[in-house]
This record gives sequence, C-alpha cells and structure tokens, in this order.
Amino acid sequence: MRSMRHHTTNAAFFVKSPSQDCGYAKGPSEHCGTGVSPVSPHGPEARATGGFDAGARRRRGVTLLEILVLISIFSLVFAILVPSLAGGHNDALSTKCMANLREIGTCTSMYILNEHGRRLIPWYQYPAHEGYNINLFTPWVFGGFKAPIPDPYGYDADYAIYPAEIRPLNKIAYPEARGSNTIDLYICPSDDSQPSSWEASGTSYPLNTRFMQGYALPSGNFSLDDAVGEYTDRIAEHMLGAEASSFIVWCEGGFYSATYSAGPTIDGIGGGPQPQRQGWHGKFSQWSVGFADGHAAYGYFDTRQIYGLGGTIWQPNFDHGL
Repeated sequence: MRSMRHHTTNAAFFVKSPSQDCGYAKGPSEHCGTGVSPVSPHGPEARATGGFDAGARRRRGVTLLEILVLISIFSLVFAILVPSLAGGHNDALSTKCMANLREIGTCTSMYILNEHGRRLIPWYQYPAHEGYNINLFTPWVFGGFKAPIPDPYGYDADYAIYPAEIRPLNKIAYPEARGSNTIDLYICPSDDSQPSSWEASGTSYPLNTRFMQGYALPSGNFSLDDAVGEYTDRIAEHMLGAEASSFIVWCEGGFYSATYSAGPTIDGIGGGPQPQRQGWHGKFSQWSVGFADGHAAYGYFDTRQIYGLGGTIWQPNFDHGL
C-alpha cells in the first residue's frame, strides 16, 4: 500500500484525496501522483479538520474604550428619548384633564338652564345643608364626592362630610352617585400628590371663587354673607353671552391655590401673590381651566395676575369698573 506523503508549505497543507491515483500525466494544477490535494489553512476544510493555525480560532476581545463608547451612545439616546416620551405622556394627561373640564362645563350650563337661566351657582353652600354640622365652607362641593382622605384640619369641612348625592352638580353629572362613591369625572389624571387634591377634597376641580377677591378690594377679604349674596348676583351677569368665553369658572386645585392674592398686576393684592409653581402636567406654571361657555384651555398662566389663557379669574370687564 502506498503511504501518504504529507507536505507542508507556507501557503497550504495537504490531506488525503478521496480520488484514486489516475496513472497518467496531469497538468500543473492536478496532483494525481501524490494522492493529495491542496487546502487553504484558513478555508472550511482546515476548520473541519482542526487546522494548524491557532489564530483562526482566536476570538478578539472588547476593549474598555469600546465599552465606554457604547455606554456614552446609550446615555445620549436615553437622554433624548426619555424627556420626549415623558412629554407625550403629560400631554395625554392634560388632554384627559381638559376633557373632564369640558364635560363639567357642559353639566354646569345644563344646571343653569334647569335653574331657569338665573345663572346663579352655589359657589359656597352656606348655610349648611340641614342635618349637617359644617364649620368650614369651601368651593369644592358644587360637584365632587366625599373626600376619601380629608385633611386632618378639615374634619368638619363640607368636603369631608357632604355625600355625593346632595352636591348640586351631581344631579346632572352623576345622578346615581351616593355616599362616598368616587366619580372619575372629578379626578384629574395628573393630580397625584400625596395625598392628592381629589383624595383630600373630594375633587381635583374647585369652583373659581377668586373673583370675589376683586369685589372685596382693596383687602380682598370677604364674608360668606357677601359671597352667597351680593357677589353671586354680581358675577351672574357675566356667565352668559360674549363674556362667558372669558370667565374662568373651573380650575385645577393647584391653580386655585397658586392664584391666592393674584391681582391686576404681578404685585397681587393683600399680602402679595403666591410664587409661581410647577403645573400638574409637568410644565412650569401651566394649568388647565374651564370657562363659563363650556370650553377648556391648557397652557401658561402667570398665577400672580388675574389674566391668562385668553380669559380672567375675575369678571371679564374688570378694567372698565366693577
């Protein structure tokens, strides 16, 4: 039996050819007499047989520099995407909030019509409903529901005591509500402080009674007797017609707090205005409000002043006299 001759060169090594010796002369590219055929040391045959080149099997590692570059790229992408995703989420929440305010505004218009067009809203329900002992009267109970987690200092407040069924707007907005039923219409999706306004006060949306501060100038302080009598009658004429689209009736709880002592200028009234703050939807001093004609708006409002978003928290023709 012919023994296999093993040749190695710098270019190739050889393995046994499966063909038989042919016994006749071949061209320079044929290797009949040797019984072997050339194979590249880096080809598939070499890998199949194990090869002899250790470099063919080495795996190149990742350098620290490459890792740092990747981390930098991911950090940059993350920094770009997260704010835009968060902004889109906040925009969706503000849209839902305005939808709530529009529906509340529609129900308010229906309430006014049911009152034979008198345009009188019970901004403060004073005196207390019969059978209830109330010591703190607020603009939170025209609608809404009994506060699930009332402020410890507000245990005798109307929002902590009045059940849903005796709140006037609920006769239209949610007539089935009873007792401590939670009503989604009155919950702003961005009202998520601890506790939230709706948990502490039974709604995210109080009535805007800041216009009464204007009627009570120069101090801005008023009595409940004035509020449910003279001031309610005076604002009523601005609740319908052209001025209704400029008068803010409903607002977010944070906005109501921020506009305390707001005035015709940024100097405010009384002891001065509250500082501007972050709005509920993640943007500085941007708020959702509802107007007397039923439309809602969201955007920047300088809460040190009474004007913004194409309207006012005082009566629309305030500049022309009270």
